[in-house]
Amino acid sequence: MYTEKPLVMYSKNHDGRHWLTTLEFPPIQIAPVAANHCRVAYFLATLISSKLIKYESKIPKIISFTREDVFASSALVDTFPELDSSQKNDMLMMQLVFEGAASKHEDDIGRNQELFLTPRPMPDWQGSYDEWIYTIARQLGVNAPVPADESHYYVALSEAVNKVREKIPDIRSFYLQGMNEWVLRLKVGLLNNHGALIYVWIRPTDWSTVDQVVCVIESEPYDCDDYWVGRVIRVPVSNLVDYSISTHDAHCIDAGQTHYVDEDYGVQLIHH
Repeated sequence: MYTEKPLVMYSKNHDGRHWLTTLEFPPIQIAPVAANHCRVAYFLATLISSKLIKYESKIPKIISFTREDVFASSALVDTFPELDSSQKNDMLMMQLVFEGAASKHEDDIGRNQELFLTPRPMPDWQGSYDEWIYTIARQLGVNAPVPADESHYYVALSEAVNKVREKIPDIRSFYLQGMNEWVLRLKVGLLNNHGALIYVWIRPTDWSTVDQVVCVIESEPYDCDDYWVGRVIRVPVSNLVDYSISTHDAHCIDAGQTHYVDEDYGVQLIHH
């Protein structure tokens, strides 16, 4: 039986492509997608599972989706769609085909023998599989990046950090106006015991100086004797790499920029 929030299993191929499957019966697989489409694959697996609930055991060979299906999924509606909802809401058709495992992993020998319900483009599709995944994701409201390989991760990360730094003056202004209803956190890199850069979340307590912010460390620095949760540090604003804004009950309002890059590339996995 399909659910709104399927349990998704994740594997990564040697070339950086992502293979996602569910534990439903029959299981769904999103055939290996581009290195920066991990988040898109989670979205599609969840959306398809949500839509198939009403079909029960009568799985259709062709299924349609619009953004209304995204809104109808309780597992997706708080996060998607990300793109302007005023865009044209076309009906999108795809095939659901039973196929063997699209990826082979030694640790998944049993699952390699299963048949997976696999979304595929309609016969008239002219582009590549990666282009199809990108196209349907954008039509359904996901801010999907253009397909790229694993080596592009640091380029995407650098672009995200630059966007964050362009927003720093606005973020500081927002903080100085008062944070009664919101919680602002910033992300910064610290050197651990081996000189490697590790990233932690910090909460500002004083941003009266334009180019420096006083913060409390809120996430545990790994293998880092010089820093710990609760320590107060002064951070040059030029070292900040991201931010997040949430409510006091931890509901995220703005997850910043690098968060999405890490989810796109599977560096940070999505947890429903």
